Amino acid sequence: IYRTDEVGMLARSLVNDLNEALSKNDEIFLVYQPQVNTTKNRVIGVEALMRWNHPAYGLIPPPIIVAVAEDGDLIDRLGLRVLHNACAQQRQWLDMGIKDVVMSVNVSAIQLKDDRLPVSVAKILDRYKLSPECIELEVTESTALDQNSATNAVLGQIHATGVHLAIDDFGMGHGSLLYFKQFPVSTLKIDKVLSIDVLKSKTAEDIIINIMEFCRGRGVQVVVEFVDNPEQLAALRRLGCEIFQGYLFSPPKSPDDCLNYIRNYKPGQF
Repeated sequence: IYRTDEVGMLARSLVNDLNEALSKNDEIFLVYQPQVNTTKNRVIGVEALMRWNHPAYGLIPPPIIVAVAEDGDLIDRLGLRVLHNACAQQRQWLDMGIKDVVMSVNVSAIQLKDDRLPVSVAKILDRYKLSPECIELEVTESTALDQNSATNAVLGQIHATGVHLAIDDFGMGHGSLLYFKQFPVSTLKIDKVLSIDVLKSKTAEDIIINIMEFCRGRGVQVVVEFVDNPEQLAALRRLGCEIFQGYLFSPPKSPDDCLNYIRNYKPGQF
């Protein structure tokens, strides 16, 4: 946003537009991608995914939304808006009888440096009368393994509330299983590079096998993302994977469509 060329002008314009959008109820919304346990044959979670329907540019890609929010000092406000909306949806589904489906919400590295975040999370849960266990906050591997003491303190305080923590994009980033013991993690999401390469890379297979064994011994749930075809699914299941998220099962859906998917899921319907 500090550039003086056309790119800088566009970035500043998007910051202003995002600021206005956060004051409205229709431009920024959430869609939900199901997570399916193929052993239990049911949907066990959904990931809340942010969308911004810009009046001039249409749907803005999520990475651009996050970049604009971070550069424009709007990420805390945006993050809390997403968490509010996700918790409101979770409350509605619970009231409609949808039990044991965890709502996952992404949290940025900048949000985790804000020592007010644990209190904000607790207040939102209280507002919607949600038990902490039905919400999961996702952080990327590089963020979770940051040695920043402030970030670690915030993660610890959030975990103390009972909210589940998940590490996203695990396996090919900055970290190592040796660091895993530092963090109170409930779920680990395998990096898409591994899940996509599993059909052609013995190394990817070996890494996934090691991750599964490590997590199984510690009671940590593993979710494999970007599962898009039956051959990939079969290979991952042979390696011991059970929980999947990807277009083979379902694209991100509107609340009503996701509710219908949760209620009517049948094994092999993809």
